[in-house]
Amino acid sequence: MSNSGSVFVGGRAKRPPRRTVLFVDDEPSAVRIISRMLRDDGYDVVAAASVKEAVAVVTATVVDLALVDYRLNYDENGLDFARQLARIRPETPFVLVSGYLSTEITVAAVKCGAHDVLDKPIRPEKLRTAVRAALAHGRPQRPEWDALDSGLSTAERVAEFVMRVTSAAGDPTTLDALAHHVAVSVGTFSEWCLLLKIKPRHVRDLARLLRAVARSGGSASRIPLLLAVHDHRTLDNLLKRAGLTAMKPSETISPAGFLRRQQFIPFEHDVVQALVRLIAT
Repeated sequence: MSNSGSVFVGGRAKRPPRRTVLFVDDEPSAVRIISRMLRDDGYDVVAAASVKEAVAVVTATVVDLALVDYRLNYDENGLDFARQLARIRPETPFVLVSGYLSTEITVAAVKCGAHDVLDKPIRPEKLRTAVRAALAHGRPQRPEWDALDSGLSTAERVAEFVMRVTSAAGDPTTLDALAHHVAVSVGTFSEWCLLLKIKPRHVRDLARLLRAVARSGGSASRIPLLLAVHDHRTLDNLLKRAGLTAMKPSETISPAGFLRRQQFIPFEHDVVQALVRLIAT
C-alpha cells in the first residue's frame, strides 16, 4: 500500500512529493529488508550505519522521519543520534527500533522524544502504522516526555491519563484511540502498564467505563448508551466486569463507587488508589 496519492493542478494529475525516511542501522541485512518495506510503501530511503553518518545526513538535508536502531556500534546507540537530531532538526520525528527492547530503553527513548518504539523483528504492518503515525503527528509535544520527570509515580501518571479520557467526545474503544486522546504513544502507554503489572486493555476499559459513569451522571440506564458496543454479549461482559449488572435502571452510582465495584484492576492497586485521590480533589 503506497503513501502517495494524486492531486489535480490545472486539470492535470500531479503526485505529491515522496517523503524521505532516514534509516540508521549497522546491520546490512536489516537495512536491506526495512528499506525494501519502506520503498514498497512509496517512501524514499536514506541509510546510515553510524551516528556520524546519520548526523552528516540530517546536517546536509531535511528528512521527514528518522527510523533508528538502538544498538549500533560498540560505543554508541540510537539515542546518541536522537539527542543530536533534536538539536539539529528539532521538528523531525523519530521512531526507535530494537531487538533488545526493555522498559529502561523505552523510557529513555520517550525522554528523547521518540514517537514510538518498535521491537525487532518488525512486522510490515506494524512498521507501516508507526511510520504513518509519526509522519502525521510529528514529534510528540513536550508533555509526553516531561511527565517522566514531573515527580509523579508511574501509577499517578497512568491515573491522570485515565482521568483525561473522561473528557473524550467519543468512547475510546481501542488503545490507539485512548493513546491519541491523552497524547502518548501506544508503545509508551503499554510499557508503563507492563511496569505496573497491569494489562493495557484493562486500563482502557476502566477508562471507558469511568468516562461513561461520569458523563451519564452515574445513571444505570444511560451508562450503556455511552459505550460504542453493538454486540449484546460483549456489552454484558463489559458491564459485568464493571460491576454494574446488578444495578436497577433507576439507580445511580458515583465514580468513587464505580472504582470500588469494577473488576478491571484491583481496588488496592496503586493506579486505582491514585484515581480515588484524583476524584476526591
